[in-house]
Amino acid sequence: MTSFEFLAIILTGLGLTASIVYYANVLSNANKTRKAQLFLSIYTITLQEEMNKKWYDAMAMSLKDFPDSRVTLHTLFQKYNGIGHLMMQGLLDVESAYHHSEGYRAVLLWLKWGTHLIEMRKNNINPDYMDGFQYMAEKMMKYREEKGLPNRLLPEFQT
Repeated sequence: MTSFEFLAIILTGLGLTASIVYYANVLSNANKTRKAQLFLSIYTITLQEEMNKKWYDAMAMSLKDFPDSRVTLHTLFQKYNGIGHLMMQGLLDVESAYHHSEGYRAVLLWLKWGTHLIEMRKNNINPDYMDGFQYMAEKMMKYREEKGLPNRLLPEFQT
């Protein structure tokens, strides 16, 4: 009788272990799927001609152009702000953000407009204005430094 009870306990343990392994595998696959969906939703934005035009326009502008182009610039900044917030929450890692979310463009855009955005933060009494954008840009700059790449504004964008 004891051997049947012992066998029942072992079989129950094996069944529970198999269930746990299966569930962990399902969760891992679901997590990979969510990350892929997140990546694709962000990457799709980078492929849009309109968004690329906004980036080049923003890089060609000077501070005197800001009042007339505020909406266009804000739309572009919000894109990077959103990506930065995903990074802040641990939903997007630095390497993926750099390679698939225009990390270098975020660096250049921040180098061009970051000082002005920080000044707007102070003047508008909005301490977290574009903080995700700043977070992303700073992470991207650090990533580039670790790779031995420079973080400087290109001459053609210094207006």
